[in-house]
Amino acid sequence: MCPDGWDYERSLSHNFKFYPLSDLSERLELKQGEPNLSAYRDRTTGQEVYVGWPNLATAEDRAVRTEATDRVLPFIGDRRAQTQDEIETVVQANLTLERLTAIAPDDWRLWFFRGVARRALGDRQEAYAAFARAYGLAPGEIEAGRNLVAECMTLGYSEEAKVVAKVVCALAPDDAGLRANYALALLTNGDLSEALNEVQQAQTADPQDEISRNVRVLIEEVISGASERPTKLVY
Repeated sequence: MCPDGWDYERSLSHNFKFYPLSDLSERLELKQGEPNLSAYRDRTTGQEVYVGWPNLATAEDRAVRTEATDRVLPFIGDRRAQTQDEIETVVQANLTLERLTAIAPDDWRLWFFRGVARRALGDRQEAYAAFARAYGLAPGEIEAGRNLVAECMTLGYSEEAKVVAKVVCALAPDDAGLRANYALALLTNGDLSEALNEVQQAQTADPQDEISRNVRVLIEEVISGASERPTKLVY
């Protein structure tokens, strides 16, 4: 039953859109921060997008959180802090995120952004710990799992990378990039035949995907003996 005057074509049910965290820094521009809510503009459509933050109690903490996460946003997607200004910006954001995760330890987003900040500063072990906490709190969030897999492979935690990558892949089985990541995790763990099978499925899902094509070349070289099997893959 629907209320009088309800129009599906104009409703949130019809117009809902999911934004992967990896797209935020490129697609979304912050307009304003409100209590428990940040408003962004989608650069490609001009539409407003809202991100909810339910766990911090005070307006001051929510404002600080918005400022800290916005400083970290440009480094989503494995980008490193390069200049002194960038390093200082990320260091300050990370200090804020450390304080906020102590206040709201069950907010997976805060741990996710803390992981992004630590990776941007080159601290892969702390990045791994933060992404592991984010994934533990939100195992259904693809970006939490994807980034945890990347840190696992960077640090040589191949068994954990394989396990998490398999779960993440199941969340979006038609995503060629996730399948290619799973294939790499299998490769670093020494499961060569499974790795080849997964990357073949990735290419079936997206025959034009260059990453899947390169991953397949690497796996086939390892199988043939032309290349040594990597035990770590630095992202």
